[in-house]
Amino acid sequence: MAALRLVCLFVVLVIGLVHSLDIPKIKDVPLLVKTLKNLNRGPPHQVMTKRANVQEKWITQKLDNFDASNTQTYKMRYLLNDDFQTEGSPIFIYLGGEWEIEESMISAGHWYDMAQEHKGVLVYTEHRYYGSKCDLPWIFQTCSEFGWFQSSGSRSQPFGSTFPATLYEDTCEGVFGSKYDSAGIHANIRATNDDFGGLNVNATNIYFVQGALDGWSKVGAGVAQGATIIPYASHCPDTGSISASDSAELVASKKKLIKLVAQWLED
Repeated sequence: MAALRLVCLFVVLVIGLVHSLDIPKIKDVPLLVKTLKNLNRGPPHQVMTKRANVQEKWITQKLDNFDASNTQTYKMRYLLNDDFQTEGSPIFIYLGGEWEIEESMISAGHWYDMAQEHKGVLVYTEHRYYGSKCDLPWIFQTCSEFGWFQSSGSRSQPFGSTFPATLYEDTCEGVFGSKYDSAGIHANIRATNDDFGGLNVNATNIYFVQGALDGWSKVGAGVAQGATIIPYASHCPDTGSISASDSAELVASKKKLIKLVAQWLED
């Protein structure tokens, strides 16, 4: 167990080191380094046919919007595209995750197309609060809130069995302390779902869509929650503009979202 924790700690440190260095994109960069640099990348880069006027901006945010006694703040980076702005424009907000945001997501793609149709302002938020290119805090957040460990537990995958869920649990405990053991992680996940509703989302005007082959779909809304499932599609199949290469089901889903957004804005 001690040896395993040492290996896990080494992997975490390597990830942090890789993302702290400016490594050139050259052929002799080791495969492991290339893999680690792309470990937490965002949605697929959108193909831009013309350059949009995307501005980088910062705003002071509360660290915890659900705790009135917590007065801590942080500077949140966001990208702004107001090329279509007119008086009364709707705002289309694209929420970033653990990755570093980039301008193509509000310069092209399905979100961009709908904003153009409705003369909307596009905003892309980097709402993580631990800074740019910093993966160790994200690993801590998976241990303390989410889980979301991508393991080799299933037999229906081609990657062997060398990274079971226990590997991530041992990493959490070995790096961050005994309170982040298996029981602690599961308790943290339950608390997160209790705080935010889990799969019982108490909200309106939401359209859930998943790719049937997307591993992340297992931690999101499914058929029981009314999600649209795109056959043979993987991660983020609905972010690109409607194209001839889209399946009939994917086109239908994108058109449904166009109709829903128009209806919501009308209401």
